[in-house]
Order: sequence, then structure tokens, then C-alpha cells
Amino acid sequence: MGRLTTAAVRALSGPALHGDGNTLYLRVSRTGGKSWIQRVVIHGRRHSIGLGGFPTVSLAGARSQALRNRRAIREGRNPLDEKRRADAQSQAALDFGDCTNRTCPWSGKPVQADSLTSYGALVVGFCNPGCRDKFDAAVRHFDQAAARANFS
Repeated sequence: MGRLTTAAVRALSGPALHGDGNTLYLRVSRTGGKSWIQRVVIHGRRHSIGLGGFPTVSLAGARSQALRNRRAIREGRNPLDEKRRADAQSQAALDFGDCTNRTCPWSGKPVQADSLTSYGALVVGFCNPGCRDKFDAAVRHFDQAAARANFS
């Protein structure tokens, strides 16, 4: 049984790391953003696995994913590698021909095939993976802010 409750998670503020138990933690940033991380040991090395931000990922959802990861590790699998493979397959499924833009919105440089992402039903492109990741982080931030506004 975890130590955190949904009400407590909503009320937490200020930068800190709050343990729920069983390798699950809630990280609260200086700006108040909240994200779930799981601290595990895989093949003798410590790792932190990002599970997503609260409230997009609920307390129950984070606990469930943490349990799946612990089971995978116990079975000798590496959930980080599995997550990377799934992300790569998802990325590979995006087709350059479906990209809605031809230049990066930040740099104006041509879009690269390895820097595509999805935004709703659209495929959007960037000049490099760093720009793509910056966009993905911004979208997650705004989605979390919108979700928080709906839960207030």
C-alpha cells in the first residue's frame, strides 16, 4: 500500500521528492510541476524511469506502471529498453510524406526525417531531435496545465 493519496498529491508544492513506496516517487519541481519517477536497479545499475506527469498520469496509473516495471525486472527484462524500443517503433511509424511542415518552426531549417512527432492527428517535423523533444516537452507541459485547471 502506498503512502501518498490523490488529495495529498494535489496539495503538494515546492521542490521535493516524495516517496510512495515500492520504488515510486513523485517529483515536484520549483514551478509546481509534478511528475512520477520510479527508481529501480536493472542489472546492478540504478536507473530512474519517467512514468509521466500528474494529473495526466494518476496515482493509480503510476502505481500500476511501477508494478509492471518491477515484474519485468524480476523476469529479467529491462523496462527502459522496452520503452525505448516502443518509442522508436512509434517514431518509425511516422511518415515524412505526411509531415505538415517542411521547415522547423524554431530554426527555419529543413525538417529531418528522424525528427518527426505526432500532434493530435498531425505529423509535425523539426530540424533535429532536440527541437522535437523541446516541442514534446512543451505540449506535455500545456496538457498538464490544462488537466490541472480541469481538476481544480
